[in-house]
This record gives sequence, C-alpha cells and structure tokens, in this order.
Amino acid sequence: MNWDTSTGLLMALSDFSDDAAWQRLIRGLRRPVYDFARSMGLSAVDAEDVAQESLAAFAIQYGNYNRRKGRLNRWLFGIAFREVIKHKRKVARRREFLLTTRQWRSFLQERRAAVVLWERIWELPAVERYLDVARSEFTPPTYFAFHRIMLDGCSASGAARELGLSEQSIYAAKHRVMKRLRQLAIEDSLCG
Repeated sequence: MNWDTSTGLLMALSDFSDDAAWQRLIRGLRRPVYDFARSMGLSAVDAEDVAQESLAAFAIQYGNYNRRKGRLNRWLFGIAFREVIKHKRKVARRREFLLTTRQWRSFLQERRAAVVLWERIWELPAVERYLDVARSEFTPPTYFAFHRIMLDGCSASGAARELGLSEQSIYAAKHRVMKRLRQLAIEDSLCG
C-alpha cells in the first residue's frame, strides 16, 4: 500500500471541495484504521464501522490538525483509539455492563499495547516500500542473504550454507541492505 500524506496533499485537504484529494487520503487511511480496529478485537463489521467513524471524525476535525504539534499518524491514532473505545463502551452499554476499576485498568493497558500496534500497522506500508526499493537496488544474492537472516530468521551460518557464501558475506549483505533501509526511512521522514 502506498499512501501519501505529503504537504501538498494536506494543503489540498483544506479545500473541502477537492474530492480527489479527500478520496486519495481516505483510500490510504481507511486500511490502517480498519486493521488497527480488528487488532483491537473488533469484528470485521465493527472494524469497518470504526474506520468510517474515524475518517468522519478526521474530516470534521481536520481544521484543528497542526503539523508542528505532531505527525498525522499520531493524531489519527488518537481519533481511531477513541472510536474503538467508544465502540467498546457502546457494546458494553448494550449488554448493560458497567466497567469495574479492574476493567478500566485493562483498558489503559490495552491503550499502551494499542500504541505499539498502531505504529506497526502504520509503518508497515512504508517498510514494504523500502524493501521493494532495496530488492531492486541490490543483486539477488545480496538481497536474499539479507532476507534470509533478517526476515526469515535464519542464522548467518545457515544462510551461508544455503547460499554457498561465507558468513562474512552474509553479514556484509545484511549491513549494506540495512544501511540502505535506514537511508530510505530518513529520506521518507524528511519528506513526510
């Protein structure tokens, strides 16, 4: 997934009649919010509802977003998390269930875990883009050596045997690809 939260797109959103900009943003943001809601234990239908409610809240509150105060994904996380909690409360009320102190503590612990989960879901498309770039820039043996030890969890000695390379070559490949991935992440953060 490749979505754009560039300055140009964010500026285009200030014109509420720019349907193309809003559609591009919605296409890019709906999936991370949906995945986050599913990961927080909601059914597919409820997660879809939460994604729609979150995006509606985003559209209503967009004028309040200030890029100097933080990244868009953090601001959207706050909206999505509140919508998930609001949905869970609604479900609890439907069951005429009052939350105990222990359950509120559980919600707070869930929020901490949710922050970590959100970051993983949000960053996944960027990581996939970085890996695609690295795959295209390195020779297949170099990229495959990196992939075997970093993504597949293979030991350096196992990857060396499998690929017919020395362990030193495996470590060098890992280092070169990781260095390039870090460069891509830095470039991305400077542009975003």
